[in-house]
Amino acid sequence: MEIITDKPNSEIWNHLLFISNKDNCKRLLNGSLKSNRSKIYSDDQLCDLKASQISFCIKQAFELFSTSELTSIITSALPLYYGVLSLSKALIIANDENLTLKDLKYHGLFTRANNPTLKIIKDNSFSPIEKQFAIVNQGVFNYLFQILENKSIVKDSYFYLKDLLAVIPEIK
Repeated sequence: MEIITDKPNSEIWNHLLFISNKDNCKRLLNGSLKSNRSKIYSDDQLCDLKASQISFCIKQAFELFSTSELTSIITSALPLYYGVLSLSKALIIANDENLTLKDLKYHGLFTRANNPTLKIIKDNSFSPIEKQFAIVNQGVFNYLFQILENKSIVKDSYFYLKDLLAVIPEIK
């Protein structure tokens, strides 16, 4: 479906808020709402649980994104981060049969250096942004990667922030 609009944010939120209604979300998950989803849940109890959790995550994300618009740049990054985290959780719950909100306790990244190369970078208090890194652990980041790329990232592998940002064409 292609939508042409001069207000993409509003249009995206209109679609997400439609799914934030638990009944609409449940209809999407069980296949009674026409969509291009291939993942259909036939277990009514599981579908109901997932619909409740997805609807919660989307509502929470909407409130966080709305809050970020009311604050200065000093504060807005925090609700934006948590809003993206909530939307990521909704996507994971909708697409992984075995995961529910209780399984998604951590974002899945840390910055405690766990090898000699990273320790040298971390100990240098003047490391440039190009040397900032994150180490992968179990959590939302890896589950989201699995959903989007259909493969997993090895635990304790790391990447540099600049490499992550390079996948965004406008920033690269």
